[in-house]
Amino acid sequence: MIELHRKVKSVGQWFFVVLSFIIFFFFVLLPLTSMFTFAFQKGFGGFFSSIFSPEAIKAFQNSIFIAIITTVVNIFVGTFIAFTITRYRFPGHQIFRALIDMPIAIPAAVVGLALMMLYGPIGLLGPIMKQSGIQISIVLMECNKIHEI
Repeated sequence: MIELHRKVKSVGQWFFVVLSFIIFFFFVLLPLTSMFTFAFQKGFGGFFSSIFSPEAIKAFQNSIFIAIITTVVNIFVGTFIAFTITRYRFPGHQIFRALIDMPIAIPAAVVGLALMMLYGPIGLLGPIMKQSGIQISIVLMECNKIHEI
């Protein structure tokens, strides 16, 4: 039988426990506290009036629509890729698997920044896309102001 719970006995073990709590504090608890503090800054009434505003409802609808579309696409594409990488061995197989696992390891903010640096107005492909008539909408939110680039 595998022992799941162990008592912390050494300094090295305490180091990992304390480090885990520090990481939890800075990457989970602090951002959640900040989010709730900002959301309820004007009280419950302000919170509920803002989440039921026409802009918020449209944002929720867009999020649900995009989630449904990406789920359907990911079901088919993901199943096909999973079948391929488990069934066949080919040159670059390990690199392909690493690329598939990359979204799990890289935070969404880093991916968003990389995409902005690629497709944004001053990105690598931004000027080419602008000349072709393709415009990528980038919205930057700063407190209560929204700036569209």
